[in-house]
Amino acid sequence: APLKKKLAYKDARELEALPALIESLEAEVAVLTERMQQTDFYLQAAEAISSHTRALAESQAGLDRAYARWAELDG
Repeated sequence: APLKKKLAYKDARELEALPALIESLEAEVAVLTERMQQTDFYLQAAEAISSHTRALAESQAGLDRAYARWAELDG
């Protein structure tokens, strides 16, 4: 098995914090997704729908970045 390189202090702290960040982002994505699945969601103004969709996309992108960084650090 290949040896893991030792992480710098900053990277080690970041790795320790990532599970909590990922959990928070997953919860946010779940709440936003659940709201979009409600029957009255699309009865809102187009601007509200667009804003909500943008927030969901940003949360999902943040989650994707967090998972990628975790994979990079945990290597």
